[in-house]
Amino acid sequence: MRTGRIGRPPADVVAQGERRTEILRTAMELFTERGYAAISLGQIAEVVGVTKSALYNHVRSKESLYTEVVCDLLDRIAAGVAAASEGNVPFRHALRLITERAVLHTPVTADMDELMRDVQTHLSPEQQEQVLQAHGRFLGSMADLMRRGIEQGALRPGQAPELLGYTYRRLVSGFQGRNRQQAGFEASDALVDFLVSQFLSGAGRA
Repeated sequence: MRTGRIGRPPADVVAQGERRTEILRTAMELFTERGYAAISLGQIAEVVGVTKSALYNHVRSKESLYTEVVCDLLDRIAAGVAAASEGNVPFRHALRLITERAVLHTPVTADMDELMRDVQTHLSPEQQEQVLQAHGRFLGSMADLMRRGIEQGALRPGQAPELLGYTYRRLVSGFQGRNRQQAGFEASDALVDFLVSQFLSGAGRA
């Protein structure tokens, strides 16, 4: 008979879940820092502190782990976009918050475009489709945000929310992580305000 606390998973299940979370966190850090090709499962296992054979208790392959990492990253971003615009938050405030997170809190080693190129190069068609669905959810969250901006009167009516969301994503990605570092710009509130103002000067009401 189990004697664990009612409603709490057994200790071994909790430990397994914590170890898997650590594997995903480590994999995300290493993949975003060095890219898919430069990282092996052995390196991930070494950082986590387990053997490579033990790692296979949690992941099927490097490809499946990379798929999960990129999907999780995209879903986290989508959730952040949705959370920033909940309630009656003014559009400009929500846009600035999202831009601040993207520019000031993205690791300097990260490059979303490179991650997506690795998806196309190294993953199976089925795995690529999983990532594309996650990317679609991310773009959908951006389109919802832009739709809210139109409804609030912050953006000009008659514009396609999907196109606005994609345009914003491309604008900000040029100043994220490795792209910003290579261009020589500092991560600052002034840069965040500049990007928000530039986007609204083109898409906002005159």
